[in-house]
Amino acid sequence: MSDIYRLDDLDGITVGAGQDFDNFAEVIDYLLETRPYGEVKELLGFDSIADLSEYLVDSKGNYDESEAREICMNALGGEDIDEEDPYAEWGDHMYDVAAGK
Repeated sequence: MSDIYRLDDLDGITVGAGQDFDNFAEVIDYLLETRPYGEVKELLGFDSIADLSEYLVDSKGNYDESEAREICMNALGGEDIDEEDPYAEWGDHMYDVAAGK
């Protein structure tokens, strides 16, 4: 089961499978497409878009989703909403019981 996150500073949009955005790369792309670059770099806490790009790419030149998640969660009031849903937790528990875990 994938986690679901809410970004309160972006009007509570959700990120995760089947949510407003599937991943944090889409959130950053959305910000870059809909807002001025100056606003995006300030919002995410970077001095330049180049610094943001460098942060999101690992040493092999591959995009790093965990870094994007960290940026969004810290800068945009992110919270893991799976932890807030007792029914989801109960459902996860019942699934584990049925699976013999």
